[in-house]
Amino acid sequence: MKKLRITAFLLALCMIFAGSVCAADISPSISVIRQHSTLTKCGISGSDISFTVSDFENTLGIKGLKYITITELPVIEQGVLKLGGIDIIENQTIPRSSIPFVKFVPKQSETAYAANFAFTSTASGWEDMDVKCVINVLPTINFSPIAGGCTFETVQGVAAIDTLAAYDPDSDTMVFEITSYPKNGTLTLVDATAGSFVYTPKDKYKGKDAFKYKVTDVYGNISKEATAEIQVDKNVAQLVYADMQGHWAHSAAIKLAGLGIACHEEIAGVYYFEPEKAMSRGNFAVMLLMAASYGDKLEPVSSTGFADDDLIPVSQKAYIALAKELGIVTPKLGEDGKAYLQPNAELTRAEAAVMISKLLNLESNASLATFSDSETIPAEAVKYIAALYEEGIMSGVDKTTMAPNEIFDRAQTAAVLVRVIEYLDEKDDSGGILSWFGLR
Repeated sequence: MKKLRITAFLLALCMIFAGSVCAADISPSISVIRQHSTLTKCGISGSDISFTVSDFENTLGIKGLKYITITELPVIEQGVLKLGGIDIIENQTIPRSSIPFVKFVPKQSETAYAANFAFTSTASGWEDMDVKCVINVLPTINFSPIAGGCTFETVQGVAAIDTLAAYDPDSDTMVFEITSYPKNGTLTLVDATAGSFVYTPKDKYKGKDAFKYKVTDVYGNISKEATAEIQVDKNVAQLVYADMQGHWAHSAAIKLAGLGIACHEEIAGVYYFEPEKAMSRGNFAVMLLMAASYGDKLEPVSSTGFADDDLIPVSQKAYIALAKELGIVTPKLGEDGKAYLQPNAELTRAEAAVMISKLLNLESNASLATFSDSETIPAEAVKYIAALYEEGIMSGVDKTTMAPNEIFDRAQTAAVLVRVIEYLDEKDDSGGILSWFGLR
């Protein structure tokens, strides 16, 4: 009997401790997330602002919301929260079926202001937690952001590191949110404000994967859901670069290797790309012609005609001679008045743009004023950089900087040459060079 009492006491003690553990959050981070969750709405002064069940469920991250309780009302000078035309009172409980009849009637104002109220819910994990609702009342309409569907590419076994597309007509700050995850890989939203992400395909997966996302501006306007597709191509080269793990241009470098356009180094069976290394004028001219499938148009030459022909490797002379004939390379005039290629000189971004545009026969008078350094673009390169920017072949080093006179490195070379190949693919009815090499 004594043993039975001791057992019963221990069981009761365990239940007390278990109850204490269950009453607390399993993870402190969950509590922090709850404390920072806010329902944001936007409307125009003088017009009623309505609510939906989804507004509350999306904020709480739940489905099947049963009811909410209004625990704090907006300041009366800013407006009134109503249910079917009747003023809501503090601590009033509103069932799910009545939520669509909740509206905020803002006061007329010629300036923007924010009204607030708070609510609670019995949803699991949200019990007794006041959730804030911020209602942004603006004097004029503020448009919702637009999430543009986009396509990204990588190769087997290599992560795609890129940025999602979105646009806000009012230039408001936006926040990205993943609404549906890919089935054949893992996805991490690295920066919710910038929309940068990392997608890693499953081992040996090849094909087309997809995920969905939406964007919300600072006023609570939400875009329509958009789909991002990711094409995972075959790793024809059957290699990865040891110095490009997690690098945004890794898959592009591998694609070039699969096409036989390589500028890597192999040491004891390990491949290195040296992505930050500057691209030389001579090497880039050769790689550009290879990317454009000019290999079958080569003719043997003993001299390129440049004054520094002796600096050009024999294996490159046919390419350089053809580049000269096509007007792709711009010679450098020496003090002796002769034309020099300067094959080993470091290539700038502007010089690369000129060579690519001349090869593709592209020019544009489009403005580049959105770039803060547009005035530093060499005059002879403006129309060529504008053309490549319009076609999506070359972008700035960031959203506001073109950096035309900075060095064009190997990573940028890989990314741009893959885009050149894709541009030519679109103009080729036969499916293009990527298809020929089994990359698609």
